[in-house]
Order: sequence, then structure tokens, then C-alpha cells
Amino acid sequence: MSKSNSFNRSLVKIGACLKIFILLVEWKSDYDNQIVSGLELQAEIDTFMDQHDKRVSDEQMLLKEAEGQADEDGWVTVTKKGRKPGFARKESVEQKVLEKEGKKKTKKQLLNFYTFQIRESKMNRKRIAKVI
Repeated sequence: MSKSNSFNRSLVKIGACLKIFILLVEWKSDYDNQIVSGLELQAEIDTFMDQHDKRVSDEQMLLKEAEGQADEDGWVTVTKKGRKPGFARKESVEQKVLEKEGKKKTKKQLLNFYTFQIRESKMNRKRIAKVI
């Protein structure tokens, strides 16, 4: 009895392992089917971007046409794009602005505020001139 009982238990264990293995294989095949190839993905992205670009250009054209025209009530739509668009948001422009701000700060900074500081700076200049 114990031999057949242990045999049945081992069959049950093998059956359970086989079920788990089959489930894993099915899960892996489902997962592999969900992954899109690179070419398909790129084609989908290209079509989406083309549609998006077309939609944006159409909206811009409509806004340009509506700009400056009054509606039936006489109201004119004001857009955020004015005559002077402001400065470009580029790294080089930002660097120039930061340099100008730095120069302004150094001009505003008072090095010789008190009279004794002015006297000392003059004395230091004279000493340096004598040494050179």
C-alpha cells in the first residue's frame, strides 16, 4: 500500500509541476505576442507624428486666418504672439543675459564705501607702483 501511495503522490507532484510548466509556456507565448517589432513600432510612430504635424499646422493656419478679424459681436481675438516676441530661449542667449547681470552686480557692489577703505586702496596702488 505504501508503494502505490507514494507512487500516486509522485504522480500528483509531477502533474502539478507539468501544469505549472504548461502555464508558464502559455504565459511566455502571450507575452512574446504582445511585444511589437521595431519596424512595426517605428511605422506606427511615423504615422502618428505625421498626423500630429498636420493637425498642428492646420491649427496654426486657422489661428493666422482668424488673427485680427472680428467675430459677429465685434470682438477681436488676441493671441499670445505679439509684435515683439521677446528673446530666443537658447543657451547662448541665456549666457549673454547672465553675463550682463553679473556685470551689473559688480558695478553695484561697493568696494570702497568708507573713507579709510578709499585711502587704503590708494596706498596699495602706490606701493604696487613703487615695486614695479
